[in-house]
Amino acid sequence: MKKIILLISLLPMVCFSYTKIYLDTDFKTNYIDYSNLDFELTSSSKNIDNYSFIYSWLNLTLKTNIEGVDSLEVCTTLTSLGRWGSENNYQIETSSMVKIEPNFWWEKSLPYPKTNFDPFFSEFYTKYTFNIDHRFSMLKNYVEEIPVSVKLGRQEIEFVDGVVIGKNGMGLDAISFSFYLDKYFYFESFISRVLGEHITTRTTFENNKNYLVSGTVFGTKYQEEYDFGISNVVEENNFNQDKKLFTEYFIKHTKEGLSYIFEYAQQNGTKGSNINYSASLYYFKAGLEGSGKVLGRSNIDVVWLLTSGSPNGDEGKVFSPIFGKFYYGLEPAGFGDFAAGSVKNLFFNLPQGYYGMFVLGMKLKVNPIKNFFPGFNYFLYASAEGAADKPDASATEKTLGAGKAIGLEYGLTAEYLVSSYIKLNFEYLVFDPAKNAFNTLGEPAYKLKFGSSVKF
Repeated sequence: MKKIILLISLLPMVCFSYTKIYLDTDFKTNYIDYSNLDFELTSSSKNIDNYSFIYSWLNLTLKTNIEGVDSLEVCTTLTSLGRWGSENNYQIETSSMVKIEPNFWWEKSLPYPKTNFDPFFSEFYTKYTFNIDHRFSMLKNYVEEIPVSVKLGRQEIEFVDGVVIGKNGMGLDAISFSFYLDKYFYFESFISRVLGEHITTRTTFENNKNYLVSGTVFGTKYQEEYDFGISNVVEENNFNQDKKLFTEYFIKHTKEGLSYIFEYAQQNGTKGSNINYSASLYYFKAGLEGSGKVLGRSNIDVVWLLTSGSPNGDEGKVFSPIFGKFYYGLEPAGFGDFAAGSVKNLFFNLPQGYYGMFVLGMKLKVNPIKNFFPGFNYFLYASAEGAADKPDASATEKTLGAGKAIGLEYGLTAEYLVSSYIKLNFEYLVFDPAKNAFNTLGEPAYKLKFGSSVKF
């Protein structure tokens, strides 16, 4: 791979006329305090109930663009990620050593090779773009541009909205290709081999190992403000004889003040000789922006997500991509800043007896004072299928496909822009589980977060 990248970087320079070099720094620090994560079930030392930690996430990106008739881009991102005051999964709390065991799925399957502040390359690629339209002037009468690009190396890949394959802050070793015929048609593809060394050493999540992942997108932006098409992603693990094919049909609409995306996806394939995959997903997300005298610039985002489930726990009926957008540093990523519901799971792990994910929620953010953006979260979580003794979803949730209730998240958020380079944020969130979803007590869990972000 390194020899190929070097060869491309030494291509004749006659096609290039000038060079641009960019150095970007993105440094995030977050203090997080979790409480009552077991919903008052036990106080066992093996199931940490309350704990807090500080973690930092640093990305240094050096990008070189050599442009002219064609263009060459070389990008390197060095990342450092870890918890302060902890070593070997130990954290100092009130002068005692408390061993923090990974309890939840996202703690056991982080995609980062190191989480102890040792630096690693999260991206390292070379991209060459060949502009066909620059070679044939007669094409200018019909199209504005026809770029063809090849990218080699470690790179972040995202299709549609990251539901099946998305950006988690750690690239895949891949070869990708893209072709754009102006606004009429575009094609993107990639192929990647994902091995065990890409997964943090404390993981026991074997499904991430030894995967051959590939995908294609066919789409068009011919109609102004619209983007629609079809994508295919294949996850193949020969170690487990596991092969999944995801097909996404999508439409995006974007204009000033309004945007939305609707997606329908299918999962097919086999695992061994006993499991046949046949699962589906419905996904809708929309955002509305506006301004007023009292609330200032404000926006509201809504989301609806529904994946298929199985009343008898059939693994083949559960929509389960491995490489979607599931991680944000040392936190899970999803809908809701605490429960983080996604197609894969939610913060607390799906309770036993639940199959399939349902999310319905909204985030409101206003701007009553310059540079200050307070907000409010409200999300409902449920499953398509669940055991008979589990609580029923509300009438609204049932209308949209839910079967059994899990709980709801609500709380306050705030952002303050100190400058164009520095941002502070705050969260106070509550997850209120449905009675008997996790246990018979069902007391709320809480999350308190203070964070800062510096970009320059």
